[in-house]
Amino acid sequence: MVINYFVCNHFAFWAALMGLRVVSLGDINTNYQGTGQSLATIGANFLNLTWRESFSIHQSQNEPIDGTYDLYDVTSKPPGGANDPESETYVEVGILQNASNVNHYMVVNRRCASNETREITLTFECQANRIYRVTNVYNGGITNYYLTGRTTFPFALTLGPGEGRLLRV
Repeated sequence: MVINYFVCNHFAFWAALMGLRVVSLGDINTNYQGTGQSLATIGANFLNLTWRESFSIHQSQNEPIDGTYDLYDVTSKPPGGANDPESETYVEVGILQNASNVNHYMVVNRRCASNETREITLTFECQANRIYRVTNVYNGGITNYYLTGRTTFPFALTLGPGEGRLLRV
């Protein structure tokens, strides 16, 4: 039983990193065969990162959340709905850096019931008149921002129950 718990929970972390949802050890075997290649794809990026900080957003309600790593605010809401109360955001954000001190953000929707998909908006601190690029490390999707006269910018993503994404900013 301890081995199953350990394997399931550690695989669940990697699965969340890839946008997959794991409920039980049986799910791993039945639904995620072939994810080894996906783990290899993202693992090469992930292993080169150093953990810096983490936040349980429902407990970090001050703004900015962290000035050191440019995270200003995080909100969540049901798709098309109103924002969740700050005390019920239930989003985890881990901050990691590569050798060049480029920030990476591991964002996880902690809600796990099947109807708890969330639109999550991360607001980052920025310097005016600069270009910022947000990259989804797993699929390579890129969003560019050219900011004139602003000190923050929002990045929105939708995460299913228990899903996560690794972003490079």
